[in-house]
Amino acid sequence: MVSPWKIGYCLVCVGIIVYGIWDYLSNFEKNKCLMTYMFEMPEYIQIPLGKRLKEKYPRYRLFIYGEGQYARKLESNRKVPVNGVPVLFIPGNAGSYRQAFFRRANDKRYSFHFNYYTIDFNEELSALYGGMLQSQTEFVHECVKKILSLYEYNKPSSVVLVGHSMGGMIARALFTLPEFDQSSVNTIITQATPHQAPVISLDRMIATYYSSVNNYWRTHSNTSLKHVTVVSTGGGYRDVLVRNELTSLRGITDPDLSISTSTMSVPNAWVSTDHLCAVWCKQMVMLTKRAMFDIIDPATLQVTINTDERMNVFKHHFLSNPGTKKIPDYWKVEIQLYEEIPWVVKKEKTWEFAKKRVAEDYYYAVPMDQEGVNSFVAISNVDLQDWICICKIERNEERCKTCKSLSQKGQIIPPFDSYRKIIHIDYKDYPEMTHVVLIITAAPTQVEVMGDSYNKDYRHLSYKLPSVPDIVMTYPESVTKGVSVLTLYNDSLFYNLQLKGLDSVLRAYSAQLVPKHCTSKKDLHEGNMMSLHVPWSQEDVYSFSRVNEIGNLSIKLQSLASPMEDTNESVELRIYIDPTCSYQLKIIASPTESLGQTYMKQIVML
Repeated sequence: MVSPWKIGYCLVCVGIIVYGIWDYLSNFEKNKCLMTYMFEMPEYIQIPLGKRLKEKYPRYRLFIYGEGQYARKLESNRKVPVNGVPVLFIPGNAGSYRQAFFRRANDKRYSFHFNYYTIDFNEELSALYGGMLQSQTEFVHECVKKILSLYEYNKPSSVVLVGHSMGGMIARALFTLPEFDQSSVNTIITQATPHQAPVISLDRMIATYYSSVNNYWRTHSNTSLKHVTVVSTGGGYRDVLVRNELTSLRGITDPDLSISTSTMSVPNAWVSTDHLCAVWCKQMVMLTKRAMFDIIDPATLQVTINTDERMNVFKHHFLSNPGTKKIPDYWKVEIQLYEEIPWVVKKEKTWEFAKKRVAEDYYYAVPMDQEGVNSFVAISNVDLQDWICICKIERNEERCKTCKSLSQKGQIIPPFDSYRKIIHIDYKDYPEMTHVVLIITAAPTQVEVMGDSYNKDYRHLSYKLPSVPDIVMTYPESVTKGVSVLTLYNDSLFYNLQLKGLDSVLRAYSAQLVPKHCTSKKDLHEGNMMSLHVPWSQEDVYSFSRVNEIGNLSIKLQSLASPMEDTNESVELRIYIDPTCSYQLKIIASPTESLGQTYMKQIVML
């Protein structure tokens, strides 16, 4: 007879496993993606490929996408009248060609437009069988050749490839084909693609396929592939099919020609996308479209062949937008400061400018020689490209006449579409300068500018996260009230907390920012922000909350630093708060998320 103790032990183990699976599949932020809608009815017009290809690939088809009158025009012509920039969408495992929809391929502000093509793989389960992947790769090769042959005027020399899931692997696999013209593709954008390894390797052919593709890219990144730029975005917490660490191109492509990031980190998106949502999430669709418009060479009306230009565009849209709505043609080195604009000296260490509307321009000048201060942080929503600069007041002068712009060092921050930006300035980098100048312009809408001069010793703090035994010893307080409580007093805009001990993806915590007391009008402030900065990857996570709301942020890793990377940097919790309020920061152990992380790690290892 089986011992009751053994039965009980088995039930507890099963319960823990089920609990971990439940957390992995359900415990993440709600879907914040906006739906993408078409201006007119979308249509997919099949492109004839000829008898030979039809017999060789009877299950596959090629379509061109259109809307409304444009689609009807395409359908009424036997010969497709195309003269734009060709973009080919490659679906992934069990994916549909109808996943490709792009809001308005034409933009009246530009003298060019895009032609979007999409492939029908008959919704094959390509992630489960490597033989399908090879067949699909060869068909895409034929489609690229067919697309380029359709153009009579302004003939393009390359096709932009957009691949979802396994479609991204197929895009890179094209270059391993002996007869593929490698100059016919110079830009690849992948969405939720498992570049590092297959999610589940069920047969030898898929393992061989991955090995062949990745080894080729490792070997040829600086030779035959040096003209190709690649962007890879993972979906973050919500994508339970392809975890973010699999979407990284680290160790596969040249880091100077590629970008790997998470949709949770992408500027002005900051959303986690599930595996299918990665295709239709409006924030990401619009960012991708803007990037594609910006890589077009105005001289040729096709994708620029300059890899540096393309990478600058992709970095702006996917990594580090300094807070501008479009990529500046250039950044001013020197800014003229006009005498008729009021010069307001802010001697307070922490200050704010918040008004529903602004009637005139101002220069807010922050002295850099304040006692006990070595750093400055500012947040501004002023709609101006050059909004902050640094200068030196000459002897016998009361104000600066010119200043050096620092605006390009800013970074856009949540909430979505607010175009708030933040900048950190270390005074030791500018020993000859005397003032930081924030430029505030007249505006009919609400303006919020905040500044904080501080000493790093008091704002850059270090905290060792409790280990599992520590959490157990302090249970249940560790998972209810928190393992640590830090009071953030008013007259402070920024805190940086180095999280020591977060060295495993299996450890999970939650940061809770609780507002206590405010002395100003709340309707003049956007709110508070927390961010988890991971120094070895582009996987920063953001959380935004209104002034009177409790902010929450999960503290857990999506990937670890590579063993080849010698980094002693710790994960950082960065906190930006209303300086007129006081807060409590609680760090709470999250055993359920730890179980979910454990289950996720086992799936990745499989």
